[in-house]
Amino acid sequence: MKKRGLALFLAVIIALFGSGCIRFHFGSNVKETNSQETNSQETKDTDTENRFGKTHDWFTGTYREVITVDRPVDLYGMVETLHGELRIVISDGNGDIYFKRENVPSTSFVVHLDHAGNYFILVDAKKHMGQFQFDWNDEGSDGTLPSVS
Repeated sequence: MKKRGLALFLAVIIALFGSGCIRFHFGSNVKETNSQETNSQETKDTDTENRFGKTHDWFTGTYREVITVDRPVDLYGMVETLHGELRIVISDGNGDIYFKRENVPSTSFVVHLDHAGNYFILVDAKKHMGQFQFDWNDEGSDGTLPSVS
């Protein structure tokens, strides 16, 4: 009787696994202060006072950053997409959208942040391989775009 119950239990588990109802996920679940719902492998942060970014072998999730500027500045963005999807939205504290792009390819871009205050940068990724970086100029900036490697 016990063998029959064990056999039935194993048959149900195998059927559920085969139908996709049970999945195993390999990789790490990384929770970071600036991100939510992040699954990532081999991630490297490039954060400094006027720069932030990530280089990753695989990234699925949402990365949020708030930057505060005391005057109008240019925000320089760089994205390298080797695989997957990346969506970027940049808005201010009033909800005005300064930049919004879906399926961002490898590119560099400039967004003018036209007043002092808080700006919100949202990077939403799905199975993305590559990197993204944002720099905003300070007093000594030469105004050059970061390069796409």
